[in-house]
Amino acid sequence: MEADSATFPELDPAMELEQVFWHFFVKFQRFPTPKSVAEARVTPAEVEFLEQWFARQFGKPRNWCDRTWQEQVEEDTTASSREMFGALFLILASEVCRDRCSEDLVWPTVATAFIANKTTYSVLFANQQPTEICKTAMAAGARKLGLRNLIEREGKQEYFDTLKLQIGFTFQGATRRMPEWLDGFGHTTAVKLLNGFESDSNLCSFTSCSFQDLWQTLRDFRASRISESAASAFLRDSPWVRVSWIPQLLEVTKLRRAPRAASSSEIPDEAVVEAFCEPVLRWRPPEKPSLQFRLNEGRMCELLAGKDTAIFAIDGVIVGRWQVELGGGFRGDRLLGCQKPGDTPNLRPRRLTITSDGEPLEEVDFSDLGITEPVVLFDAAAGCKKELGGNLDPNCDYALLCDTDMMVPDVPAWKTKNRYAFFLNRPLTVDTRLLCDETLCWQPQLFDRKPRRVIRVSIESLNGKSIALGSEAQLVIKDAPEDAEQVTLLVADRKCFLVLSQIGWSTTTPMPISLEMAMGAQRVRVRIKGPDYVQTVVPKLREGASLRYWPLRVIRGPLPDRDGKIGHCRPERPARLGKSTLGNVGRKRRHDSRRNSGGSWLRGDVCPHALWEGIQQVVPAHASTDSQWPYYLGLEGCRSSANCIFR
Repeated sequence: MEADSATFPELDPAMELEQVFWHFFVKFQRFPTPKSVAEARVTPAEVEFLEQWFARQFGKPRNWCDRTWQEQVEEDTTASSREMFGALFLILASEVCRDRCSEDLVWPTVATAFIANKTTYSVLFANQQPTEICKTAMAAGARKLGLRNLIEREGKQEYFDTLKLQIGFTFQGATRRMPEWLDGFGHTTAVKLLNGFESDSNLCSFTSCSFQDLWQTLRDFRASRISESAASAFLRDSPWVRVSWIPQLLEVTKLRRAPRAASSSEIPDEAVVEAFCEPVLRWRPPEKPSLQFRLNEGRMCELLAGKDTAIFAIDGVIVGRWQVELGGGFRGDRLLGCQKPGDTPNLRPRRLTITSDGEPLEEVDFSDLGITEPVVLFDAAAGCKKELGGNLDPNCDYALLCDTDMMVPDVPAWKTKNRYAFFLNRPLTVDTRLLCDETLCWQPQLFDRKPRRVIRVSIESLNGKSIALGSEAQLVIKDAPEDAEQVTLLVADRKCFLVLSQIGWSTTTPMPISLEMAMGAQRVRVRIKGPDYVQTVVPKLREGASLRYWPLRVIRGPLPDRDGKIGHCRPERPARLGKSTLGNVGRKRRHDSRRNSGGSWLRGDVCPHALWEGIQQVVPAHASTDSQWPYYLGLEGCRSSANCIFR
């Protein structure tokens, strides 16, 4: 039995591990890898079932975690008990985290979902944190389902961030911090990875198009670029947001960022705490390099809640001041230099001290940000810090800050007493080397930038027949690349995810076909996601190979002739008129006039928006209720030189 063709077995408390696993495995197999738990749209009833089912298992989870051999689940599908248990545990933990946890405090709340079974609880948790047995099972389950995960990723909170990658953000976190996130402050690791904000190229595969669409929708709504109804309609279709969240989520999205007090009890050891600041290097030779720190406004507002002033000092030198404003927030520089104006650049700062009215509030050790390391790499254009082992673009400029006993051959150094700075002009090559006593310390790892693929697709009706304007029809996208993993049809504010069929990528439900869509007055786009690319293209609407439309009846009345005068035409001999007859709207064009069996024919280049406006203006003006002939409106083909057909 193929997973993607199977039906969901009905859940029953008496089910064995394999049966419960199969129910959820089928749901996840519909999505490309990597995926997240949220995308499977696990229902509240299924979450409740899992919680009750785990409570009935008693000592079984211990045995399941130890069993690593593959067992048959359904015909061609096999899995170990460890993989099956780990997958189910991760699903339940993710959904519990999503609904009940704050953004920072996770495992203690998740642990309470398993506390009903004391035997199971003691195996999975110690001091409200997952045990090594539990972590091993989670890792196996995440890999079996093809979930996004950071397990065995150096420098990451592996299991905490893996859990957050399944849901994007918690409801509590969104209602408290969404305005800050949308303004670019305090992003969590999960939000960065799902949005593609992470600079590490090794993590770019974790990007989620559906999460990016959600984020852009919230940003557009916050900036009043879309209406509340349009934002609400999109959120209802997003797997990352529960329908019950929408009213409150939209409300907080519009709020202005304001200072908040942070409870120390909400910041556990395993939480990913956003830094108070991030380093930025500004340098364009022959000017001096300037190392600065961009303050995280969200964290600072939390720290300064109830305070009126703040003083920032780097290595004992005051470099910035903040003063509270009447309307809320603080006035002052968000970008701090490392020295007084005019002094020699401090390229190796040690610490930032924050005080208010003489009271020490916080001290930031820059070694935690990697600034005091022997070698630090920056993107010269963006000014952001880069990983030394990451892939670099050969067509970008970079800057190195390093110890004074290091050098880059043939590149002049900008020197201070404890730091050298080297500006690496494009094009960057593998011949660039950083040496220490003639020993290689660093060499760039370059990636080859692939040329942008040229993708052309067409859109047709699923059954290949003509479509009546104003009706609904299923559509198919043809000529998409063979390696396409996800194809989405975008019509105005509506997004429709397509499924792969034998003839192309088709819609699963009928789409409304309007005159605006046919004439190009309504935006139609196709987004295609492949293994290493995401492109949005305009589908071709070609006569004979694309959408065809039946005429649409508009009103009864006499027909205007080619000069705009009301005349008569026998019903069996239709008059065909171009845009000029419909109110002379739009730009000038060439005409090809000829007679057609008693009717008149006028063809020319048509501006879709102008044609639609002209139809609205002129057709009602020529309407007549006593006409014996029907008055029809349709389209001949669907191309830039379209015609209106009146019968």
